[in-house]
Amino acid sequence: MMVAYPGVVSCDAETCAASRLPSYCFRALPKRNLKGVISPTTVYQYVGTTEKQQRDVGVAEERSPYGPLLGREAEIDRFECCLEAYEHLEEPHVLAFVGMPGSGKSHLLAELAILGRAAGHRVIAVERTEENLKQPFSAIHLLVARALGLQFPITDEVCRMRHTEWNSAFHLTCTQVLQKVLGGEFGIFFVDNAHFVDSESWSIMWPLLQSVTVLMVMSLAPGP
Repeated sequence: MMVAYPGVVSCDAETCAASRLPSYCFRALPKRNLKGVISPTTVYQYVGTTEKQQRDVGVAEERSPYGPLLGREAEIDRFECCLEAYEHLEEPHVLAFVGMPGSGKSHLLAELAILGRAAGHRVIAVERTEENLKQPFSAIHLLVARALGLQFPITDEVCRMRHTEWNSAFHLTCTQVLQKVLGGEFGIFFVDNAHFVDSESWSIMWPLLQSVTVLMVMSLAPGP
């Protein structure tokens, strides 16, 4: 692979699946003849989180053909029960899954997002990284952007601008935007690695959950 794909970190499909990393961490490369391999096989480039942040693809929209979700029946049942209660009561709900890094929380949320879409709900998904803790208002900014169907990276300049210029009126703006975008539909917000949501965003998101009828599903790592 080093000869066929110089200058990149590459691996085969089996290694890609065994890593248990989200799909956005890899990009399929063009097939090439490899020494000792009879027929060309799919090779993936590891792109890490930098490209992920630039593209902001969020939670996967399709099931991985290499890593089926196993042993998560209890979590899926809990999600479906919560979703049923959310639909019946038409009130905001929050569901959080806590687990150590590498325990499969991202994989679980991807499966739940697929189930939510299959049930006919509007799904809005974002994922946070440790670097996002240093970006004030970045999580709520990204959530609203994705609700509007926008795709662009959150830069430090934008976050500094939001930190200095946004005020309590922004909470009202977010509420109005999300209510209009959802248009009376049941919406599901997925936040992967919610422990990396910046405190400024939390100060807006929690009151927001009281005024917009959504189901928020989060994954969290246990605290210290």
